[in-house]
Amino acid sequence: MDKINVSGLKRNPDVIKSYFKKIKNTVIVTEDITVVFPERYGNRDLAQIGSTVDVMSIYAILDSKKNYAIVNKLIMQNLSPYNITDISIDNKIYKELHFNAGDVFMTNTTLVKTNTLIYNVFDEFFTKGNIPWFLSYDDLSDILIASKEYTGSDIGKNPIAVEILASLIARNPDDKTQYYRTLKEHKKILPVYTGLNNIFYSFDNTGAKLVGGYFGQGVPNAIVVPETKSSEVTKILRA
Repeated sequence: MDKINVSGLKRNPDVIKSYFKKIKNTVIVTEDITVVFPERYGNRDLAQIGSTVDVMSIYAILDSKKNYAIVNKLIMQNLSPYNITDISIDNKIYKELHFNAGDVFMTNTTLVKTNTLIYNVFDEFFTKGNIPWFLSYDDLSDILIASKEYTGSDIGKNPIAVEILASLIARNPDDKTQYYRTLKEHKKILPVYTGLNNIFYSFDNTGAKLVGGYFGQGVPNAIVVPETKSSEVTKILRA
């Protein structure tokens, strides 16, 4: 399996955007490109691969000159690659869709809202913390913003709430107990992510660890990492 070192790529959306041309209800590409998204999408009903590929519109587009851009919309697209391969990025498997110059990229620009998509997206990105390499910290805050337009859900109506969700799962790569937003020079390093369901990092008091997740995981974690002061939850449980 081929590997890609994404550290050498340059985010250049204007260049990537220039490669696409709309003809009636289809989109063609004018340069050789690849589309990259996590293999996990297939297990979360976020991608279906057949003669064409239905994929949630959160993916990266790469060219042969080490430029890339992202699509970040909560809606399914039908893409028509001439070849599909697996690649490894940061020891995780991604699907790579290949397009030659002149190929049809999107078979139909008339897209259909899917109101069930929002649950799988929220679960994959925020609950489980599975953030693909191409999404920056700021991109993460934008995922749910247009949820009403694309899924009919109001979950992204309040931008502040979405930004809080992103800040909760983004952590210091050297110390996952420390929130990424609290780092003085956080713009110069990349965060790592822990899901909202992660008992070890998402709960900092004994009461929450015992009642806020799986009991079998919460008990040993509460013993190994005891709280240093009583929380309101703990005080109530002890009353």
